[in-house]
This record gives sequence, structure tokens and C-alpha cells, in this order.
Amino acid sequence: KYQLMSIKFDIPFLDVALLNDDNDSRRYLFGEDQSQLMCHQFLRDEFRLCFESVKLSVERNTPPESVQQQISALDEDHSSTFRYGPAIQGGELLLTIGHIVSTLRPLNIATPLLRIDDLDMKGFLYLAGISPSTPGVTKGKQVTSALFCHHDCIHVGEHDCCCSYGISYYSAGIPVKLYTDCQVCCQQLEISYGPVMNHSIP
Repeated sequence: KYQLMSIKFDIPFLDVALLNDDNDSRRYLFGEDQSQLMCHQFLRDEFRLCFESVKLSVERNTPPESVQQQISALDEDHSSTFRYGPAIQGGELLLTIGHIVSTLRPLNIATPLLRIDDLDMKGFLYLAGISPSTPGVTKGKQVTSALFCHHDCIHVGEHDCCCSYGISYYSAGIPVKLYTDCQVCCQQLEISYGPVMNHSIP
């Protein structure tokens, strides 16, 4: 059995910003009692990524055996015949983006770090790992991963944290690989870089 699926969505506009305190904008004002100073501080964009007119379509209408053959043909390691899965994400991809603009301080929208117009990407794209049933693959194991909170109570090892959280999960130990056979084109590509960026991009 296999599942037929078509995934489509449109995003007219998406703006993602990574903010930080702007120390240069710090201003001190008198409080209501005229004796206590109040600090007002603005935020600045450290990194920003804007997308306009995003359209994505993924067709997953190919039988599993055909998908296995496609990925095997895309895999550069032909020393053996591998099985992929059990979970395989992706399919026939069609992606169009009208505009992509990325800024990284001290650059801005007028002089962005990256600008791409009319991006068009079409072809096959899969995210898959080698099947655990493949001969020679190491068996997975149960792993406990610690998570640390944002509190600052006492010094515990290398982490300033007084809470101890964690999750337990099964790790197959098999990295997921990206297999793609796509055609990518765009009408305009601009990249800005120079000594002024040395503090942001070492």
C-alpha cells in the first residue's frame, strides 16, 4: 500500500526577523516621581529574511518501488543496493518565489545581504535515510538527552541552571540525506559583502 498525496500552499508574504537590543538607542527618562530614571531601549534587526509570493507544490503520487529506484539512482554510493525509509519525505517539487530579501546587520533593505527575484525550482527532492533493515547498518538504541532551562539559579557544571529536564527517544543512528534532481533558475541574484561585514560574518 502507498499513499497518494498532493501538497500545495501559497504564502503572499513572510517576514522573519531575529531581534536584539540596540544599546545605541538607550534613553534615560525621569519617572513619575521625577527622581527615578527609567531606561527606554529599542530593538534592532540582527538578521531578517523576507519572502514574497511563495507557491509550493509537492506531488507524492509515485509508487514506493519507483521512489526507491529514483533515490538509488540519485545516491552517489553505488557500492551496494540500499533500501531507504521507512519514512521518505518529498516528491515532485514545484517552488516559485517572487522575491527573497535577506539582511544582516549592518546591511539593510536598501543594501541587502542577498536578493533573489523570480526564483523557480522544479524537479524531484527527497529526504530519506537508509532503512534500518539494510544489512550492515548498526542497530539503533534508546537515548536520553538533557534539556536545560533559562533560569539562572545555581552553577551546575557548565550550565547556569537549577532545573533538569530531558527527553528519551529512540535513535536509529542513521542520518537523513537529501536527494535532489532539480532545475533552479532566477531572474536576478544580488549578494553584498565587504569589510563592514567582518563582525557579523567572521
